[in-house]
Amino acid sequence: MICAHSYISAVAADHHIILATFCCIGPQVGTLTRELARAISETRRGRLEFKVDRTAIIHCPLGKVSFEPEKLYANMGALTSALMAAKPEVIKGGLPKYVAKVVVCSTMGRGVEVEPSSLLAAMDAARMAM
Repeated sequence: MICAHSYISAVAADHHIILATFCCIGPQVGTLTRELARAISETRRGRLEFKVDRTAIIHCPLGKVSFEPEKLYANMGALTSALMAAKPEVIKGGLPKYVAKVVVCSTMGRGVEVEPSSLLAAMDAARMAM
């Protein structure tokens, strides 16, 4: 759910219903904005949000169990592209210097380790999917 600042008072009246149905609405998440058209277009294009905890582990949803493997692979490539774009200039080298280990898992499932060098091929698949 995306909301404009001018409508937040109307949304606040039904806040308990919205929280039970949707995730939080707020500027940090990008769902409460003054630029509504830009936020909607970014969401439709598949905006990626990832979080980095204090131990430098990146948490990001890649998709659902119902997704086809090709779609999950393209999502992994899009995440890799976003990570490379967010890489600090201080870190020299490509993906192997920046990413040490990749593990993919479901919410409560076992993790499966992925070879970091295979992420470059996933980035190409993401470009082809767009």
